[in-house]
Amino acid sequence: MSKRLSRKEFLTDVSLAGLFLLAPRPARAFGEEGAFNPRPLLTGRATFDGVRATAPSRWAHELMNRTSAPARLSPSPVRADDDALWSEPFAYFVGDGPLTPFTDAEIAHLRRFFAEGGVLFVDDAAPETGVFGRDARREL
Repeated sequence: MSKRLSRKEFLTDVSLAGLFLLAPRPARAFGEEGAFNPRPLLTGRATFDGVRATAPSRWAHELMNRTSAPARLSPSPVRADDDALWSEPFAYFVGDGPLTPFTDAEIAHLRRFFAEGGVLFVDDAAPETGVFGRDARREL
């Protein structure tokens, strides 16, 4: 037979349960390991500088402001022929002019990147000329 709780005992139990639910718990998050990293992809002798150099960090900042997803605020470029390309599933390829043909090493690395599920976001920064977009389609 169960004992019936008094009102005071019931409120005490409910209060303790409420405190338990409100108690701080360790945060569970992706951390740097799983944070979105919009890495600029570099090919040939390309560098990532000028006015577009801040775009990936602004993109990451906006993602964090609008969602609960973590992002790296200081993404660093990755070269298409570098093994580091395979370390994360996303890269950002932007340009506004002609591309030099990809090297054999860049093609091999990009093939493996795509085969392992990599995503490449391609952005033609000068769509009015279409030169970068045309060359990127040719190379990819």
